[in-house]
Amino acid sequence: GSLRSTRVMSRTDGSSRKRRDRGQWWHRRRDACTRPRARTRRAGAAWAIVFHVIFVALMMVASSASASDGVVTSTNGRSSVRNFKTVSDERVLFETLGKRTAVVALLTPGCELCAHYAEEFKYVAELFEQHDDELGVAGDKRVMFIEVPDAASTPNITGVFRATNAPFVAVLKQHRWYYVTPSGETVIRKPKRYHGTLNAKETIGWLNRELGLKTPEQRVDFPNVVDDLTQDTIDAYVQDENYDVLVEFYAKWCGHCQAFEKDYEQVGAHFALRRRKQGGRVKVGRLDVDTARPSAQKYNITGLPAVQFFPRGYKTRGIEFKGTKRTTQRVIDFVESPQVKVDEMRIKDIGPWECFDSLRDEGLIEFDDNLKTIRGGGSVGTDAYETIVHHVFNQAKALADRQQWRQAMVIIMCMEATPQLKNTPSGNSAQVWNFLDNVKFHVENPNIEEEEELRASEDAKFLNEDGEMDWAAFRSDQAEKWRAMRKDMGYANDGTDDVDDMFDDEDWFDFYHPEDGGAARIEIPGEQRDEL
Repeated sequence: GSLRSTRVMSRTDGSSRKRRDRGQWWHRRRDACTRPRARTRRAGAAWAIVFHVIFVALMMVASSASASDGVVTSTNGRSSVRNFKTVSDERVLFETLGKRTAVVALLTPGCELCAHYAEEFKYVAELFEQHDDELGVAGDKRVMFIEVPDAASTPNITGVFRATNAPFVAVLKQHRWYYVTPSGETVIRKPKRYHGTLNAKETIGWLNRELGLKTPEQRVDFPNVVDDLTQDTIDAYVQDENYDVLVEFYAKWCGHCQAFEKDYEQVGAHFALRRRKQGGRVKVGRLDVDTARPSAQKYNITGLPAVQFFPRGYKTRGIEFKGTKRTTQRVIDFVESPQVKVDEMRIKDIGPWECFDSLRDEGLIEFDDNLKTIRGGGSVGTDAYETIVHHVFNQAKALADRQQWRQAMVIIMCMEATPQLKNTPSGNSAQVWNFLDNVKFHVENPNIEEEEELRASEDAKFLNEDGEMDWAAFRSDQAEKWRAMRKDMGYANDGTDDVDDMFDDEDWFDFYHPEDGGAARIEIPGEQRDEL
């Protein structure tokens, strides 16, 4: 049942030899998602014999199995989708393949990519069922979607379809995924595997092509993940207080816009998935500026493509994405961490000096005599500005010491937005700018304190009586975790794999953490290096 590969390992003398990898393919990596491709293939005749035996045996067993055997009832609200099955029994899968065209997804537990794609795969099944219902497609003509959540429990399936990594998604057309030779042998054709981006939109496009759904009536359409806006609709769209709104301003003739189009579609798909699964509150739209020149001027568009964000609670004007690289992940990060930009915009909207009134009303700062004089309409000398900077900075630092990062940030932002204070030696010092960068970092990463506390609590286990780190105990613990991980990957120390005995605890730590310092790199004898 386990798939084994042959690797070519280099010897120290320049020659090469082959050895068998131990363990099953789904244990190859910690994330259980990938594995090196097999470097050799068996002879075609041998494969044909193996597939013939497996195919005939499974089809014979499947003919005596009930259609409900091995089918896991869905618990995610999609149990009513008639063209979707979660299968744990190989007999059920092969019985289905004998009756209908099917799309099969082989997944593995513990694989983040698989967990993410499982939801997308089920959504594809829903869209196909809705399409078939609208057209009145007969039941035996509908495409069946089959999910195998644990490919390790179905070794014959992975072997027959030559699956070497997960997620493995393939379309198997009825009566065409195998053929029988003149001598009576059954040969499995190489499946049409999906290699695109792991989301529902790209999967549906691929299935339309593979299944020959060419006409508009035949094709399954994916709902728009990016809303097309017009001159008449954009204002109401961005002012919707129930949603955070992201808008791209583009033109069809713009080359940079064309290059960014796919990334922006991926952004839309990401937040569309959030809305389906978690009730997300982000809408994604776009406006062709050639058809809406007045709107382009209203939103101060000076270059294309321009991406602006209108979060809930701040719809005065859009927060512009200014990244030099417009990638999917960078735009998503921009949308999901808007607090710093929102506060910067609010401070600018209030204006210099007036922002101090707002901070005082919120109870964040107290005015000294100089601030009272200025806000009362009086004038002060140049030296007074320096005094105000020290007074304001100390209050911000006191808030930061209590981990009130956002409050400290807006105080420094207000000071930096006031030219008379910003242009003083202290107001433009490295100390102030470094402090502002630090509090911004904590605002954008609100869980950093918890992570640091968790790391400190873990390190506390290895402190000696003097409160110093016991590095020997720490390295021993890390080495033991590394050995356990190798065991999970199939490299158990069972007498056939002597690598575990090659290093002591300290050597294991240095081998696995080469960038963490410690002892010098280890010189391994040539014969042991081959085994490693």
